[in-house]
Amino acid sequence: MAYNHVLQEEKNALHDEIAEIEEKLKSSRLSPAELAELKKRAEAIRQRLRAIR
Repeated sequence: MAYNHVLQEEKNALHDEIAEIEEKLKSSRLSPAELAELKKRAEAIRQRLRAIR
């Protein structure tokens, strides 16, 4: 039971991080390198979310 709670907390934190990245992606002041890094991080988070489902 506690394990499920930990996974849910992790999923919530990852969803929050995705939301933060999406907000940053809306900024027109990002360099191509920053944009690529954010997209790479978002994909890593999505993979982690798929892994814990």
